[in-house]
Amino acid sequence: MEVVFPSPIRPRIAITAEYAAKLLRVQLGRHGIAADLHMGCGLAVVLVSADLTVWTNGRWFRWPSGMWTLQGRPVYAFSPVVDVATTADRIAAQRRGVAYRPFPYTSPDGGDGV
Repeated sequence: MEVVFPSPIRPRIAITAEYAAKLLRVQLGRHGIAADLHMGCGLAVVLVSADLTVWTNGRWFRWPSGMWTLQGRPVYAFSPVVDVATTADRIAAQRRGVAYRPFPYTSPDGGDGV
């Protein structure tokens, strides 16, 4: 299954699940994270660790966030395929056990929040 992203700036590009997974693996490698890939039936799976599996359909990445609902179900994190770098940053931060902060954080008193 191919997904086409319309863009007013760039020409339309098609991203398959396999291609998206390969892009994510490259970005994770920049964080020093090795990952295995498995593809089939229009989906791709990026195996980061035994407890962290990222799924993609070529449009979205989806992975367990490490949090659970009150009913004991995992809460999933989502990220669009067109922002692979941020997805890799979020996954790397989750593996390190730190909260992902997309912008420099400052506390209301002007400190660094630490």
